[in-house]
Amino acid sequence: MGSTLDSRRHDSRPWGFQLRIRRTDREDYLLRQFRQAAELLRRLRERLTGATAAPAAVRRDAVAAVDALLGAESPLLRRLDAPSAARLLGHPAPVAAWADLLDLQTDAARREGDAPAGDALAARARALRVAVSEAWPLDLCDPAIVVADPPHVDPAHVDAAWAVLARCRDALAASGVPQWDEVYPTRAVVAADAAAGTLHLLVEGGRVLGAVTVDARQDPEYAAVAWAYDEPALVVHRLCVDPEAQGRGLGARLMAHVEALGAARGYRSVRLDAYSANPASVALYRRRGYREAGQVHFARRPLPFHCFERAVPPVSGPAAPAPGRA
Repeated sequence: MGSTLDSRRHDSRPWGFQLRIRRTDREDYLLRQFRQAAELLRRLRERLTGATAAPAAVRRDAVAAVDALLGAESPLLRRLDAPSAARLLGHPAPVAAWADLLDLQTDAARREGDAPAGDALAARARALRVAVSEAWPLDLCDPAIVVADPPHVDPAHVDAAWAVLARCRDALAASGVPQWDEVYPTRAVVAADAAAGTLHLLVEGGRVLGAVTVDARQDPEYAAVAWAYDEPALVVHRLCVDPEAQGRGLGARLMAHVEALGAARGYRSVRLDAYSANPASVALYRRRGYREAGQVHFARRPLPFHCFERAVPPVSGPAAPAPGRA
């Protein structure tokens, strides 16, 4: 069921990936529902963050969006525990969209001052995401995550990742967030990530929708931060999702991949920084349970970066080799 992606084989796609799709009619229907829900989620989030609608109205519309997503089975699915609901839906896409809509309801409830409801909604969203990660391995989900394969890096991989990052840079600048500029990051930085084997790409239908670099390299500024969790730490760099694909929970998908990678490779924690003027980025990490360990400043950036960390639970068995350095 679902899609599998084999990064070792090459076809005529510009990225050199071969996507083998085997879907049922029900899966096609669920994916269409997922994409409709993602678009509605984007619009509702704009209404909430832009203060163009009252939180109560956004929350009500988000509940209606969940009902539309789940269809006639919505009352039953709401009553089921998360693993049972995920199994009944039968595909990770609608479960992920449901969790994202619950995140929106959580934010709206807290803006209304209804903290208990917000906490309950957040707990349900977390349970659904855990159910997805347990029911569907990453390489069976659509979209799929692959690693640019050194030492023979296809320049198309670098071009695709750089194009996404550049679009994110431009979108942030247009919204008044000077997180990235013409000096950093550059295509050369992305090419170095790919050559080191630390560039991870989020791919759907042969198109790169997002990217993240993960390695053990910590910026010198991190030395002054009061980290609470042990090393070795897996460090996140330059996470980005194509602006056209945002609102689908793909940033959370990339972070789930990073956290699973950290556990598999024997890391004790995940560390990263997020620009304080980028509320969407900061909210992503807080929703995923990251704690703020302090703040750092980087050159040419007027505001500080929040430093976040999260403990990685140990897994049994030998650890895989650690990723290289960017």
